[in-house]
Amino acid sequence: MKIGIINYDNCNISSIFYSFYNLGADVEIIENNKNLDKYSKIIFPGVGSSPAVMNILEKKELIQQIQNFVSTNKPVLGICVGMQILFNNLHEGTGCKGLGYFKSDVKSIYKDKKSNIGWRNVVSKKEFDYNFLNKNYYFCHSYKVDILPEEEKYVIARDDETKVISMVKKNNIHGVQFHPEKSQKNGVDFLKHFIFETDTNNE
Repeated sequence: MKIGIINYDNCNISSIFYSFYNLGADVEIIENNKNLDKYSKIIFPGVGSSPAVMNILEKKELIQQIQNFVSTNKPVLGICVGMQILFNNLHEGTGCKGLGYFKSDVKSIYKDKKSNIGWRNVVSKKEFDYNFLNKNYYFCHSYKVDILPEEEKYVIARDDETKVISMVKKNNIHGVQFHPEKSQKNGVDFLKHFIFETDTNNE
């Protein structure tokens, strides 16, 4: 099983790479347009602005390759801004279109554009029983998912303090607003789940 981490240049690529590597994952950084078929899973790492990320993906001619990969039903994981680009309209800066796997948009957290930085308790909905949730994770972001009512079913968990959507899942598409690579043991538990327990059956 090989995991590919997409590099959009301004992300914390080393931190997320070694988080997977230290857990025994066969992991590789994806730099440019290439066939993604050899990967079992791909990661969209965090840090950066969503318009910049989408611009880099377009310049590297990766968007069609990503679409092809997602259509195979293999798992993908978006972290922080990597989760945000999975959505529709991204209202950061001048705004742009995301990858559109969810119809909901991403908007500023506060009118004065303060950031949500620090440790937050990530609380799951009652119907989800993941052992890595209902624990503290590290957040650092200024934009959030503004979920549509019809997509509430894809929300797994929220930040207990700000009520920001913290985890989503739609078939093979997974997203977390927090940074597992910065969340110590709880982050390790989450990454272990994604590496070893998430498969093409979307468990």
